[in-house]
Amino acid sequence: MKTKVLIFIPSIVNCGPTNVVLALIENLELDNFDVHLVYLWGENNIYLDLLKRKCSKIYKLQGISVKSLISLFKLVIQLQPALIHSHCLIPDIFTYFLKLTSDVKVMSTVHCNLKEDYKREYGKLKSNLFFFIHKNILKRFHKVITVSESASRCLEFKNETIYNGVNKNTIKKVRGLKGECNLVFVGRLINRKNLKFLINALFNINQKYGSNIKVYVYGDGPELSNLKNMANVNVFFLGFRANPFNEISSNSILVNPSLSEGMPMSVIEAISYGIPALLSSIHSHQEIKKHVDSGVELFQFNYDSFEKALLSLLPDLMEMNFNQTEMISQFNSTFTSSVMSLKYQVHYIEIQK
Repeated sequence: MKTKVLIFIPSIVNCGPTNVVLALIENLELDNFDVHLVYLWGENNIYLDLLKRKCSKIYKLQGISVKSLISLFKLVIQLQPALIHSHCLIPDIFTYFLKLTSDVKVMSTVHCNLKEDYKREYGKLKSNLFFFIHKNILKRFHKVITVSESASRCLEFKNETIYNGVNKNTIKKVRGLKGECNLVFVGRLINRKNLKFLINALFNINQKYGSNIKVYVYGDGPELSNLKNMANVNVFFLGFRANPFNEISSNSILVNPSLSEGMPMSVIEAISYGIPALLSSIHSHQEIKKHVDSGVELFQFNYDSFEKALLSLLPDLMEMNFNQTEMISQFNSTFTSSVMSLKYQVHYIEIQK
């Protein structure tokens, strides 16, 4: 008999939780699991179509409202799932109320360092309140999964870490001649991603070396107009792409200058293509470096450190300097979606015992 799982996410858009859920569902043993998905607001049709192929049914609620909570109660009574797997604050709050009134097993995946992210997003007062509420709700769940060790430590209670994973991809044969190297950023254009640092660092390097390195930015967000106003001619904003790595050339280095991350999917996906990564030295990036040493370099938040890390991957701004075969081997042992999904399936079975 199949185990019925109800997965609960805020929205079906291009973001970390949606991408994790998509990778998880695509790799589930559907002979063993019957997956239903519920969300609160907002959908991207590309992601919606991909999820429809694997889910028995998808349900949309009416945002953050009492009506949504009542609809969710009715849905759980109708489906009788063995467990609910929620993601992010509002779904976790809704799921907590369900736990109070039923015997359903509940688990959550925490996609970021809650303490750091809430502080950057909401300021000190609100962030402390949201963190207190969220942490104490999660304490009452049957299982809590975090996507990185740094996300795990902030919770201060027992949880388990499962790294995000992506599918194996066709490897892009590396090259990188002087004047042809590209830097690439993939993600939401928000303050936390620290794109202003990247734009200024690139300008300094091109001025210093007389190089013509370009940065291609894939993504949308509230900072787009501000970034365009400060960008120079070597910065190109290409908007959202369902799969930007199909377009990204083989002479590219992915850069993530973010101030805070859970476990960034774009970085893992770049590595899956054999694309080297230049990353800020935040905790989650250090964890990636620990498992994938070849082709991954870290930098502090200053221009000298950024330059040193770039030159380590691209000495004298000439040929790429890393072992791509070793990088892919290290990726395959830790960050594939099949490895991630298998670990979740183990928890899906254990939680019912």
